[in-house]
Amino acid sequence: MAMTLQAKRLRGDQFTANDLLEVSFNADGNEIKYLVLTLVQVSGVTATHGGGGSAGDYLHYKPLPENEGDAIDYTTQEMWVEQTEKGTSVIKVKAEIYTVADYNAFQTAYDEWVEAGEVEGDRPEETKSYLETGEITLQWSDDSLV
Repeated sequence: MAMTLQAKRLRGDQFTANDLLEVSFNADGNEIKYLVLTLVQVSGVTATHGGGGSAGDYLHYKPLPENEGDAIDYTTQEMWVEQTEKGTSVIKVKAEIYTVADYNAFQTAYDEWVEAGEVEGDRPEETKSYLETGEITLQWSDDSLV
């Protein structure tokens, strides 16, 4: 099994611009250094997240631990999304994931690079993983008097 990312709507309806999503992450046994979330705008009306973040803006939705070295539980996160105008938005949630194993590998390569005195040239690059949910359709419209 591999790492997975899923989302569902917890709150909101077709008569409001705001919706609350529950984002579920399965790390598949990987220890996570950090995980940040963004929206992918598939089609329709523009949607923002986290109080105004645009699609492509990664935000950290979990509080940082009080003690350095304590792990953050990323299994479930809540993400507020808001449509900027009435209509239909189709979005996905995207996660950037940095595992502890990838961080440690980068740090080792970086330290070796620095020790070798190679200030220019092939600086080691960090390896991160990316996951997307399926499509989520949001609707904001008016009701009519009957």
